Amino acid sequence: MKISVEKSCSVVFSRYKKKSDNLNLKIYGNRMVSQKEIKFLGIKFDSKLNFNILVDEIKERCNNRLNIIKILSNKKWGLNQNTLGNLYKSLVGSILDYSFPCSNSFSENNIKKLQAIQNTAVRSILKLIYDTPSNIVHHEAFNKLKLLTVSNRLFELSERYVGTGLSHSVPLVERLVKEYKEGFESRYIEYPTPLQEEERKRKGRGKEEERKRKGRGKEEDEEEEEEEERKKQLAYYLISSKKTTKNLPKIEKNGPKKVSDQQGWQILGLLKDRTKTEREIAVLVGVSQKCVNTTRRNFQATSRVRNFGNCGRRPKLSNRDVSYIFRLVRKNPTACFRQIAADFNSKFKEHKISGETVRRVLAKKGIESCSAVKKPLLTVSDMTKRYKWCKERRNWTDKDWAKVIFSDESNFEMLNRKSRVFVK
Repeated sequence: MKISVEKSCSVVFSRYKKKSDNLNLKIYGNRMVSQKEIKFLGIKFDSKLNFNILVDEIKERCNNRLNIIKILSNKKWGLNQNTLGNLYKSLVGSILDYSFPCSNSFSENNIKKLQAIQNTAVRSILKLIYDTPSNIVHHEAFNKLKLLTVSNRLFELSERYVGTGLSHSVPLVERLVKEYKEGFESRYIEYPTPLQEEERKRKGRGKEEERKRKGRGKEEDEEEEEEEERKKQLAYYLISSKKTTKNLPKIEKNGPKKVSDQQGWQILGLLKDRTKTEREIAVLVGVSQKCVNTTRRNFQATSRVRNFGNCGRRPKLSNRDVSYIFRLVRKNPTACFRQIAADFNSKFKEHKISGETVRRVLAKKGIESCSAVKKPLLTVSDMTKRYKWCKERRNWTDKDWAKVIFSDESNFEMLNRKSRVFVK
């Protein structure tokens, strides 16, 4: 295999500010060019490995394609939400998914930049207003478009990649997982030193002699240690040998209504062990038993720990009521919101609405108020008179018609209104 000198360059990956880039590397006697960033398989690696340049490039590429989503989401094209969602996944989502190998190195600000791209597309597809809270946008995107957040999507792709590598016994992936497990477990123990090694050996010999003296096996000691560790974790209450819940303290009903991310992952970890009941987990974590059950069900449904806000009260207007409001608007487009609400309340007396409710209903369908044109529309009688007048003079020459001007410069009033008129 021969290396191309023109396509090769060197990069020093370091966050040290005073690093030296002059490595003086040579290939076939030619010096390699030193750069601060390099592109490999479509991904840019900068010298500090913070991937800020990559995120900016992704943002620029996605913004160019977002304009297509915004144009096609207009009601004139007649595309439904599923079609627009598939267009987003193919045009924009594919660019975001390609960067999943670097997702673990993305900072929180970079993740927010990528999430803002998806939020903009979701607002255009679902016709949400621009100031819709992010948690509601995420909830609607998952329920209606089956879109995860960017961080969860990148994590899912990484997890799927590792799982595929383990199922096919890829040596590099197996080695990576093994080294990660060893490093993760080492965080919970003290860093070993020669003195600690000797102390462990001495304690190990002492335990072995005590075990022989009592006639006990190693498995019994391990079970006893596990029981002691379980009691330490529960800490402030004692579990009886029969594993009953009579001795457990009562759970306060005034506990937190929402579970934090840390508490949620702690609950899922204890549920995965299957050694404690939901009530025991609730007392250990410091939440109610209902929160434990809700966290489990939410994770099974959405694979997420974070809780969304409540859906709120049910809509006051039915589909029949909304259709009647549209008929009122089409019948009298110059009527104000209060007048439309008054006409609605006169027909449906079981529940009353305000002008703000009418404005909100029309805004969801893209109907907003605007200033009426200064030049009024021609009525049928005006068009008939003009046509008759022109027909009588159809034998005129071009010079004669050049002297004719149709104008509406005279002062007039629409519906006896002298002020500006707003139509819908």
